Amino acid sequence: YIANNVIKNATSLGGGGEGYGIKIDMDYSKNNWVKGNTVGPIIRHAYLVQYRASHNLFDGNSATGTSNDAFDMHGEDEFSNEFRNNTVTNCVTVDPYTNASTYGSGFGVGEVPTASSALPGTAGDHNFTGDNNWIHDNTVSGCYSGVRINNINNTYVENNNITGNRSG
Repeated sequence: YIANNVIKNATSLGGGGEGYGIKIDMDYSKNNWVKGNTVGPIIRHAYLVQYRASHNLFDGNSATGTSNDAFDMHGEDEFSNEFRNNTVTNCVTVDPYTNASTYGSGFGVGEVPTASSALPGTAGDHNFTGDNNWIHDNTVSGCYSGVRINNINNTYVENNNITGNRSG
C-alpha cells in the first residue's frame, strides 16, 4: 500500500531510470494499491509500471508537471493493471534542463520501438504492453495527448475526461 505521499522536483529528467515518482516493476510486483499520492512538478514519469508487473491498482492519484507520460505502462509486458479516478494536469512541454520539446501524455501505454531500443527479450526492451489493463474515470488536461497507445492489445479505456490537450 503506497498512500498519501508528495513527490516532486527530481534532480534529473534524463534517460536510464532517472526522475521517476513511483515505480512498480519486475515479475513479482503485483497486488499493490497506489492511492492518494501527489507527484510533480518536475518529474519524468509520475507513475511507472514495467517488467511484467501485474494486478496493481492506481486510484485517486494526481500528477502535474511531468516531462514524459504521467502514468506510463512502459512496454515491457505489464498486464491486468487498473488506473481509476486519477488526475493529470499541465504536462511540461519543454524539458527545463535541455530545452527540448516533450510529448508527454496523461497515460502512455506501450512504446514505439526505435533504432536505439534494446533487442527483444533483453533488459531495457520497450515494446509491447500486456493485455487487460483498464484505464477509466480519469481526468487529463494540458498535456500533449490524453492517452497514447502503441503496440498493445486488449486494453480498455473508458469514461475518462480528456480535454485541453495538444493532440490525440
